[in-house]
Amino acid sequence: MRALDRRRTLLVAALLWSLLLGIGIAVPAAGAHAEGDAAAGAKVFMTCAMCHSLDPQVRNIGPHLCGVVGRRIGGVIGYRYSKSLARASGVWTEALLDEFLVNPRKMFSATRMVTRVPNNRDRADLIAYLKSPRP
Repeated sequence: MRALDRRRTLLVAALLWSLLLGIGIAVPAAGAHAEGDAAAGAKVFMTCAMCHSLDPQVRNIGPHLCGVVGRRIGGVIGYRYSKSLARASGVWTEALLDEFLVNPRKMFSATRMVTRVPNNRDRADLIAYLKSPRP
């Protein structure tokens, strides 16, 4: 029961944090993928870090995002994905991530991901950060 309470608390915190930052309030149509700034993307990632890690050894509410660009959708071994993501085929491309981040549930209706990144520049920066090499 404690694990469920912790997850619920973290999920509520992520929702509140995303609302505080203005992420997930207004959702414009997905834009064409643009090159982003990885340093600016690190700031955007702070919201993601409520549920995701960049370290594949760290377990969190969401799957780790290390190497997500080019990885099979639903491909983190040991993470229990929603049915829609577990059954998905293909790999995460920059364009697909861009579309997903606008409205995750539009793409995968049963996803547990609730945070949206409606701003085109923020998405481009975030994707650039996720692609950047890790020390």
